[in-house]
Amino acid sequence: MLRRRIPGPVEVVFAACVELLRTPDPARGVVARRVEPDPPVAGALVHTTVRDRRGERALRAEVVACAPPVELATVTEGVPAVRTTLRCAADGPGHTVVTLTTAAEAALGGFGRGGRVLDLLVFGRAQRRAARSTLRRVEELASRR
Repeated sequence: MLRRRIPGPVEVVFAACVELLRTPDPARGVVARRVEPDPPVAGALVHTTVRDRRGERALRAEVVACAPPVELATVTEGVPAVRTTLRCAADGPGHTVVTLTTAAEAALGGFGRGGRVLDLLVFGRAQRRAARSTLRRVEELASRR
């Protein structure tokens, strides 16, 4: 779980969270992104094209929660399925705290406690890096509104 205090009212910051689902971010290798239907609701699909040193690949996620201006959550397809949740809360006048949580549902989970430890070792670092980058992107998008 990571938190970031972002300038702007909760409605503006939540709108920036939603904007993540529909805008590319070439700096992070996201070359195309769209959500169907738009505006997103629970059950909407997010289609993303990512380009990195291995080439280009398509990813899909489902919006599993959309409760403006409080919560937005998606779950990626595939293994590991990753649930990402963004929660927005007002923090004094003109600021919002965004809390981002992710959870990887890895195939390793079948190994009990040992699998959970492996999940933390394998997925934890990459998830934290991606979460920090996502929160920076939310702040960038909110500053444009």
